[in-house]
Amino acid sequence: MLEAVDCSQLKESHFMSCFGDLEDTRDPVRVRYPVPEILFLVICSVVSGYESNRGIEDFGKLKLDWLRHYFPYKHGIPTHETIGNIIGLIDKHAFELAFLSWVELEFGMAASQLIHIDGKRIIGSVDKELQYKAPSQGGDHAEMIMNAYASDTNLVVAQVNVSDTWDEKRGAKQIIDQLHLKGKTITGDGNFCVKEILQRIRKKQGHYLMTLKGNQPILRHLAERYFGQVWIERSTCYTEDKGHGRIEKRTYQCIDVRSSKDEKLKEYEGLCKIVKVRRIRKVLRKNKSSDETHYYITSLDKKVEDLAGMIRSHWRIENNLHWVLDVEFLEDASRKRTGNQASNFSLIRKVVLNLINKNRGSKSLKAIRMACALSDEARHNILGFP
Repeated sequence: MLEAVDCSQLKESHFMSCFGDLEDTRDPVRVRYPVPEILFLVICSVVSGYESNRGIEDFGKLKLDWLRHYFPYKHGIPTHETIGNIIGLIDKHAFELAFLSWVELEFGMAASQLIHIDGKRIIGSVDKELQYKAPSQGGDHAEMIMNAYASDTNLVVAQVNVSDTWDEKRGAKQIIDQLHLKGKTITGDGNFCVKEILQRIRKKQGHYLMTLKGNQPILRHLAERYFGQVWIERSTCYTEDKGHGRIEKRTYQCIDVRSSKDEKLKEYEGLCKIVKVRRIRKVLRKNKSSDETHYYITSLDKKVEDLAGMIRSHWRIENNLHWVLDVEFLEDASRKRTGNQASNFSLIRKVVLNLINKNRGSKSLKAIRMACALSDEARHNILGFP
Protein backbone atom coordinates (compact mmCIF):
# COMPACT_ATOMS: atom_id res chain seq x y z
CA MET A 1 0.00 0.00 0.00
CA LEU A 2 1.28 3.49 -0.86
CA GLU A 3 2.28 5.71 2.02
CA ALA A 4 0.98 9.27 2.30
CA VAL A 5 3.11 11.74 0.40
CA ASP A 6 5.05 14.37 2.33
CA CYS A 7 3.40 17.73 1.48
CA SER A 8 6.76 19.49 1.26
CA GLN A 9 7.92 16.86 -1.23
CA LEU A 10 4.78 17.33 -3.32
CA LYS A 11 5.29 21.10 -3.39
CA GLU A 12 8.72 20.54 -4.93
CA SER A 13 7.39 18.30 -7.70
CA HIS A 14 7.48 19.40 -11.34
CA PHE A 15 3.71 19.01 -11.45
CA MET A 16 3.17 21.61 -8.72
CA SER A 17 5.92 23.97 -9.86
CA CYS A 18 4.39 24.16 -13.36
CA PHE A 19 0.65 23.64 -12.87
CA GLY A 20 0.23 24.71 -9.25
CA ASP A 21 0.18 28.43 -10.00
CA LEU A 22 -2.42 28.45 -12.79
CA GLU A 23 -4.75 31.38 -12.21
CA ASP A 24 -8.09 30.50 -10.64
CA THR A 25 -10.70 33.09 -11.65
CA ARG A 26 -13.29 31.88 -9.12
CA ASP A 27 -14.12 33.73 -5.90
CA PRO A 28 -11.47 32.44 -3.43
CA VAL A 29 -14.01 32.40 -0.60
CA ARG A 30 -16.22 29.96 -2.48
CA VAL A 31 -13.50 27.65 -3.87
CA ARG A 32 -14.01 24.12 -2.55
CA TYR A 33 -11.99 22.29 -5.19
CA PRO A 34 -8.57 23.87 -5.98
CA VAL A 35 -7.36 23.70 -9.59
CA PRO A 36 -4.28 21.49 -8.86
CA GLU A 37 -6.50 18.92 -7.12
CA ILE A 38 -8.87 18.75 -10.07
CA LEU A 39 -6.04 18.60 -12.59
CA PHE A 40 -4.46 15.74 -10.68
CA LEU A 41 -7.79 13.92 -10.52
CA VAL A 42 -8.36 14.33 -14.27
CA ILE A 43 -4.82 13.20 -15.19
CA CYS A 44 -5.13 10.13 -12.97
CA SER A 45 -8.52 9.32 -14.50
CA VAL A 46 -7.40 9.74 -18.12
CA VAL A 47 -4.25 7.68 -17.59
CA SER A 48 -6.58 4.94 -16.27
CA GLY A 49 -8.87 5.11 -19.30
CA TYR A 50 -11.68 7.31 -17.94
CA GLU A 51 -12.29 9.97 -20.60
CA SER A 52 -15.70 11.52 -19.87
CA ASN A 53 -16.41 13.99 -17.07
CA ARG A 54 -18.87 11.53 -15.56
CA GLY A 55 -16.27 8.78 -15.76
CA ILE A 56 -13.76 11.06 -14.04
CA GLU A 57 -16.26 11.68 -11.22
CA ASP A 58 -16.85 7.92 -10.84
CA PHE A 59 -13.11 7.19 -10.84
CA GLY A 60 -12.51 9.89 -8.22
CA LYS A 61 -15.16 8.51 -5.88
CA LEU A 62 -13.81 4.98 -6.22
CA LYS A 63 -10.21 6.06 -5.69
CA LEU A 64 -10.71 8.88 -3.18
CA ASP A 65 -8.60 7.21 -0.48
CA TRP A 66 -5.76 6.72 -2.99
CA LEU A 67 -6.04 10.28 -4.30
CA ARG A 68 -5.71 11.58 -0.74
CA HIS A 69 -2.17 10.23 -0.65
CA TYR A 70 -1.35 13.20 -2.90
CA PHE A 71 -3.90 15.95 -2.16
CA PRO A 72 -6.33 16.46 0.74
CA TYR A 73 -9.58 16.54 -1.26
CA LYS A 74 -11.13 18.12 1.82
CA HIS A 75 -14.58 18.29 0.20
CA GLY A 76 -14.34 14.98 -1.63
CA ILE A 77 -14.88 14.64 -5.38
CA PRO A 78 -16.97 17.26 -7.25
CA THR A 79 -19.75 16.41 -9.69
CA HIS A 80 -18.94 15.84 -13.34
CA GLU A 81 -20.47 19.24 -14.20
CA THR A 82 -18.15 20.97 -11.74
CA ILE A 83 -15.13 19.06 -13.06
CA GLY A 84 -15.89 20.19 -16.61
CA ASN A 85 -16.53 23.77 -15.54
CA ILE A 86 -13.26 24.03 -13.60
CA ILE A 87 -11.17 22.64 -16.50
CA GLY A 88 -13.07 24.96 -18.87
CA LEU A 89 -12.19 28.00 -16.75
CA ILE A 90 -8.42 27.48 -16.95
CA ASP A 91 -6.86 29.96 -19.37
CA LYS A 92 -5.83 27.78 -22.32
CA HIS A 93 -2.77 29.83 -23.25
CA ALA A 94 -1.46 29.90 -19.66
CA PHE A 95 -2.03 26.14 -19.54
CA GLU A 96 -0.02 25.68 -22.74
CA LEU A 97 2.91 27.63 -21.30
CA ALA A 98 2.73 25.60 -18.08
CA PHE A 99 2.81 22.40 -20.17
CA LEU A 100 5.88 23.64 -22.04
CA SER A 101 7.67 24.29 -18.74
CA TRP A 102 6.60 20.90 -17.39
CA VAL A 103 7.98 19.06 -20.45
CA GLU A 104 11.33 20.83 -20.11
CA LEU A 105 11.59 20.06 -16.38
CA GLU A 106 10.16 16.55 -16.41
CA PHE A 107 11.81 15.18 -19.54
CA GLY A 108 14.40 17.68 -20.75
CA MET A 109 14.76 18.65 -24.39
CA ALA A 110 18.44 17.90 -24.96
CA ALA A 111 17.75 14.45 -26.44
CA SER A 112 15.07 15.71 -28.84
CA GLN A 113 16.70 16.53 -32.15
CA LEU A 114 13.82 16.19 -34.60
CA ILE A 115 10.61 18.13 -33.94
CA HIS A 116 7.58 17.89 -36.22
CA ILE A 117 4.87 20.57 -36.31
CA ASP A 118 1.36 20.13 -37.61
CA GLY A 119 -2.20 21.26 -36.94
CA LYS A 120 -5.14 19.14 -35.80
CA ARG A 121 -8.83 19.94 -35.56
CA ILE A 122 -10.89 18.70 -32.61
CA ILE A 123 -13.92 17.74 -34.67
CA GLY A 124 -16.33 17.20 -31.78
CA SER A 125 -15.70 20.61 -30.23
CA VAL A 126 -18.48 22.10 -32.42
CA ASP A 127 -21.63 20.55 -33.91
CA LYS A 128 -20.92 19.25 -37.42
CA GLU A 129 -23.79 21.15 -39.01
CA LEU A 130 -22.37 24.42 -37.66
CA GLN A 131 -19.00 23.66 -39.24
CA TYR A 132 -20.58 23.71 -42.71
CA LYS A 133 -22.27 27.07 -42.23
CA ALA A 134 -20.80 30.52 -42.80
CA PRO A 135 -20.20 32.62 -39.64
CA SER A 136 -22.88 35.05 -40.89
CA GLN A 137 -25.36 32.16 -40.74
CA GLY A 138 -24.41 31.11 -37.22
CA GLY A 139 -21.64 28.74 -38.29
CA ASP A 140 -18.57 27.99 -36.24
CA HIS A 141 -15.19 26.29 -36.60
CA ALA A 142 -13.91 23.31 -34.64
CA GLU A 143 -10.99 24.00 -32.31
CA MET A 144 -7.67 24.11 -34.17
CA ILE A 145 -4.59 22.98 -32.25
CA MET A 146 -0.98 23.29 -33.40
CA ASN A 147 1.20 20.50 -32.03
CA ALA A 148 4.94 19.97 -31.81
CA TYR A 149 6.07 16.36 -31.51
CA ALA A 150 9.62 15.06 -30.97
CA SER A 151 9.75 11.70 -32.73
CA ASP A 152 13.14 10.58 -31.42
CA THR A 153 11.94 10.84 -27.80
CA ASN A 154 8.25 10.16 -28.52
CA LEU A 155 7.13 13.27 -26.64
CA VAL A 156 4.68 16.06 -27.30
CA VAL A 157 6.70 19.19 -26.56
CA ALA A 158 4.24 22.03 -27.22
CA GLN A 159 0.64 22.90 -28.06
CA VAL A 160 -0.81 26.20 -29.28
CA ASN A 161 -4.52 26.83 -29.80
CA VAL A 162 -5.08 28.96 -32.92
CA SER A 163 -8.87 28.65 -33.09
CA ASP A 164 -9.38 32.41 -32.91
CA THR A 165 -7.71 32.98 -36.31
CA TRP A 166 -7.36 29.44 -37.69
CA ASP A 167 -3.87 30.49 -38.76
CA GLU A 168 -1.54 27.48 -38.51
CA LYS A 169 1.45 29.61 -39.49
CA ARG A 170 0.88 31.88 -36.50
CA GLY A 171 0.81 28.82 -34.26
CA ALA A 172 4.04 27.54 -35.80
CA LYS A 173 5.73 30.89 -35.12
CA GLN A 174 4.61 30.79 -31.50
CA ILE A 175 5.96 27.26 -31.06
CA ILE A 176 9.28 28.21 -32.66
CA ASP A 177 9.56 31.25 -30.38
CA GLN A 178 8.82 29.13 -27.30
CA LEU A 179 11.18 26.21 -27.90
CA HIS A 180 14.95 25.98 -27.46
CA LEU A 181 15.97 25.07 -31.01
CA LYS A 182 19.77 25.14 -30.98
CA GLY A 183 20.91 22.01 -32.80
CA LYS A 184 17.35 20.82 -33.42
CA THR A 185 15.50 20.38 -36.72
CA ILE A 186 11.92 21.44 -37.39
CA THR A 187 9.95 19.56 -40.05
CA GLY A 188 6.61 20.62 -41.51
CA ASP A 189 4.40 20.46 -44.56
CA GLY A 190 4.21 23.06 -47.30
CA ASN A 191 2.05 25.37 -45.21
CA PHE A 192 5.10 26.21 -43.07
CA CYS A 193 7.57 26.58 -45.92
CA VAL A 194 7.54 30.38 -45.78
CA LYS A 195 10.48 32.73 -45.42
CA GLU A 196 9.45 34.23 -42.08
CA ILE A 197 9.16 30.84 -40.38
CA LEU A 198 12.48 29.64 -41.81
CA GLN A 199 14.17 32.85 -40.64
CA ARG A 200 12.80 32.38 -37.12
CA ILE A 201 14.15 28.84 -36.97
CA ARG A 202 17.61 29.87 -38.16
CA LYS A 203 17.66 32.86 -35.81
CA LYS A 204 17.26 30.41 -32.91
CA GLN A 205 20.15 28.31 -34.30
CA GLY A 206 17.84 25.54 -35.44
CA HIS A 207 17.49 23.76 -38.78
CA TYR A 208 14.50 23.11 -41.00
CA LEU A 209 13.30 20.41 -43.39
CA MET A 210 10.12 21.58 -45.09
CA THR A 211 7.88 20.26 -47.86
CA LEU A 212 8.00 22.52 -50.92
CA LYS A 213 4.61 23.00 -52.57
CA GLY A 214 2.68 25.44 -54.70
CA ASN A 215 2.58 28.18 -52.05
CA GLN A 216 6.19 28.94 -53.07
CA PRO A 217 5.80 28.82 -56.88
CA ILE A 218 9.11 30.46 -57.79
CA LEU A 219 11.17 28.18 -55.56
CA ARG A 220 9.18 25.16 -56.66
CA HIS A 221 9.86 26.05 -60.33
CA LEU A 222 13.58 26.44 -59.58
CA ALA A 223 13.65 23.04 -57.87
CA GLU A 224 12.01 21.36 -60.86
CA ARG A 225 14.41 23.12 -63.19
CA TYR A 226 17.50 22.04 -61.22
CA PHE A 227 16.47 18.39 -61.21
CA GLY A 228 15.59 18.60 -64.89
CA GLN A 229 19.23 19.43 -65.74
CA VAL A 230 20.92 16.03 -65.83
CA TRP A 231 24.46 17.46 -65.68
CA ILE A 232 23.95 18.91 -62.20
CA GLU A 233 25.63 16.71 -59.58
CA ARG A 234 23.26 14.96 -57.18
CA SER A 235 23.30 12.13 -54.67
CA THR A 236 20.69 9.37 -54.79
CA CYS A 237 19.34 6.60 -52.59
CA TYR A 238 16.47 4.12 -52.80
CA THR A 239 14.09 2.54 -50.31
CA GLU A 240 11.37 -0.08 -50.61
CA ASP A 241 8.64 -0.93 -48.10
CA LYS A 242 6.26 -3.88 -48.17
CA GLY A 243 3.30 -4.39 -45.88
CA HIS A 244 -0.45 -4.03 -45.43
CA GLY A 245 -0.97 -5.17 -49.01
CA ARG A 246 1.18 -2.39 -50.47
CA ILE A 247 4.59 -2.01 -52.06
CA GLU A 248 6.13 1.44 -52.02
CA LYS A 249 9.37 2.28 -53.77
CA ARG A 250 11.00 5.66 -53.16
CA THR A 251 13.82 7.38 -55.02
CA TYR A 252 15.54 10.24 -53.17
CA GLN A 253 17.74 12.73 -55.02
CA CYS A 254 19.55 15.60 -53.34
CA ILE A 255 21.23 18.69 -54.82
CA ASP A 256 23.47 21.07 -52.86
CA VAL A 257 22.51 24.63 -53.83
CA ARG A 258 24.85 26.61 -51.57
CA SER A 259 27.10 27.52 -54.49
CA SER A 260 24.19 28.66 -56.65
CA LYS A 261 24.24 32.28 -57.75
CA ASP A 262 20.46 32.44 -58.03
CA GLU A 263 19.32 35.36 -55.86
CA LYS A 264 15.91 33.75 -55.25
CA LEU A 265 17.54 30.85 -53.41
CA LYS A 266 19.41 33.24 -51.13
CA GLU A 267 16.10 34.66 -49.92
CA TYR A 268 15.52 31.41 -48.00
CA GLU A 269 17.59 31.68 -44.84
CA GLY A 270 20.28 29.00 -44.58
CA LEU A 271 19.04 26.98 -47.57
CA CYS A 272 21.53 24.20 -48.15
CA LYS A 273 19.92 21.40 -50.13
CA ILE A 274 16.84 20.59 -52.20
CA VAL A 275 15.51 17.03 -52.14
CA LYS A 276 13.33 15.35 -54.75
CA VAL A 277 11.34 12.28 -53.75
CA ARG A 278 9.56 10.03 -56.22
CA ARG A 279 7.11 7.58 -54.63
CA ILE A 280 5.71 4.67 -56.64
CA ARG A 281 3.05 2.84 -54.68
CA LYS A 282 1.17 -0.29 -55.69
CA VAL A 283 -1.88 -1.58 -53.82
CA LEU A 284 -1.83 -5.31 -54.49
CA ARG A 285 -5.42 -6.14 -53.59
CA LYS A 286 -6.86 -3.48 -55.90
CA ASN A 287 -4.06 -3.74 -58.47
CA LYS A 288 -3.77 0.05 -58.47
CA SER A 289 -0.63 2.14 -58.70
CA SER A 290 0.29 5.75 -58.04
CA ASP A 291 3.36 7.75 -58.99
CA GLU A 292 4.01 10.98 -57.07
CA THR A 293 6.89 13.45 -56.90
CA HIS A 294 7.52 15.75 -53.94
CA TYR A 295 10.18 18.35 -53.17
CA TYR A 296 11.75 19.43 -49.87
CA ILE A 297 14.14 22.16 -48.80
CA THR A 298 16.51 22.00 -45.86
CA SER A 299 19.24 23.92 -44.10
CA LEU A 300 20.93 20.64 -43.12
CA ASP A 301 24.19 19.55 -44.68
CA LYS A 302 23.50 15.84 -44.43
CA LYS A 303 23.73 12.79 -46.67
CA VAL A 304 20.73 11.93 -48.77
CA GLU A 305 20.22 8.72 -46.75
CA ASP A 306 19.89 10.74 -43.53
CA LEU A 307 17.51 13.23 -45.12
CA ALA A 308 15.40 10.37 -46.46
CA GLY A 309 14.91 9.01 -42.95
CA MET A 310 14.01 12.43 -41.59
CA ILE A 311 11.47 13.01 -44.38
CA ARG A 312 9.76 9.70 -43.61
CA SER A 313 9.78 10.40 -39.87
CA HIS A 314 7.57 13.49 -40.27
CA TRP A 315 4.56 11.19 -40.62
CA ARG A 316 5.07 10.06 -37.03
CA ILE A 317 3.22 13.15 -35.82
CA GLU A 318 0.17 11.76 -37.65
CA ASN A 319 0.66 8.11 -36.68
CA ASN A 320 2.05 8.44 -33.15
CA LEU A 321 0.15 11.53 -32.01
CA HIS A 322 -2.93 12.54 -33.99
CA TRP A 323 -4.04 8.96 -34.69
CA VAL A 324 -3.46 7.98 -31.06
CA LEU A 325 -5.44 10.98 -29.79
CA ASP A 326 -8.41 10.04 -31.98
CA VAL A 327 -8.34 6.25 -31.68
CA GLU A 328 -6.96 5.61 -28.18
CA PHE A 329 -8.19 8.76 -26.41
CA LEU A 330 -11.31 9.32 -28.56
CA GLU A 331 -10.52 13.02 -28.93
CA ASP A 332 -12.64 13.65 -32.03
CA ALA A 333 -15.60 11.88 -30.41
CA SER A 334 -15.39 14.07 -27.30
CA ARG A 335 -18.22 16.57 -26.78
CA LYS A 336 -16.41 18.75 -24.24
CA ARG A 337 -17.36 22.23 -25.42
CA THR A 338 -17.93 24.51 -22.42
CA GLY A 339 -15.34 27.28 -22.05
CA ASN A 340 -11.83 26.02 -22.74
CA GLN A 341 -12.63 22.37 -22.11
CA ALA A 342 -11.85 21.10 -25.62
CA SER A 343 -8.42 22.73 -25.73
CA ASN A 344 -7.47 22.00 -22.12
CA PHE A 345 -8.53 18.36 -22.26
CA SER A 346 -6.49 17.96 -25.44
CA LEU A 347 -3.48 19.17 -23.50
CA ILE A 348 -4.28 16.84 -20.58
CA ARG A 349 -4.31 13.90 -23.00
CA LYS A 350 -0.80 14.92 -24.09
CA VAL A 351 0.36 15.10 -20.47
CA VAL A 352 -0.91 11.54 -20.05
CA LEU A 353 0.62 10.37 -23.34
CA ASN A 354 4.02 11.79 -22.36
CA LEU A 355 3.89 10.11 -18.94
CA ILE A 356 2.96 6.76 -20.47
CA ASN A 357 5.58 6.96 -23.22
CA LYS A 358 8.25 7.76 -20.65
CA ASN A 359 7.68 4.44 -18.86
CA ARG A 360 6.06 2.44 -21.64
CA GLY A 361 8.63 -0.15 -22.53
CA SER A 362 7.27 -2.73 -24.98
CA LYS A 363 3.69 -2.66 -23.66
CA SER A 364 0.82 -1.25 -25.68
CA LEU A 365 -0.88 1.99 -24.67
CA LYS A 366 -4.12 0.12 -24.05
CA ALA A 367 -2.42 -2.45 -21.78
CA ILE A 368 -0.76 0.26 -19.70
CA ARG A 369 -4.01 2.20 -19.23
CA MET A 370 -5.82 -0.97 -18.21
CA ALA A 371 -3.08 -1.72 -15.68
CA CYS A 372 -3.43 1.82 -14.31
CA ALA A 373 -7.18 1.33 -13.95
CA LEU A 374 -6.70 -1.91 -11.99
CA SER A 375 -3.54 -1.24 -9.99
CA ASP A 376 -2.78 1.72 -7.73
CA GLU A 377 0.90 0.84 -7.86
CA ALA A 378 0.96 0.75 -11.67
CA ARG A 379 -0.80 4.13 -11.78
CA HIS A 380 1.63 5.61 -9.26
CA ASN A 381 4.62 4.37 -11.26
CA ILE A 382 3.34 5.74 -14.57
CA LEU A 383 2.46 9.13 -13.11
CA GLY A 384 5.95 9.51 -11.68
CA PHE A 385 4.80 11.88 -8.96
CA PRO A 386 6.69 11.83 -5.63
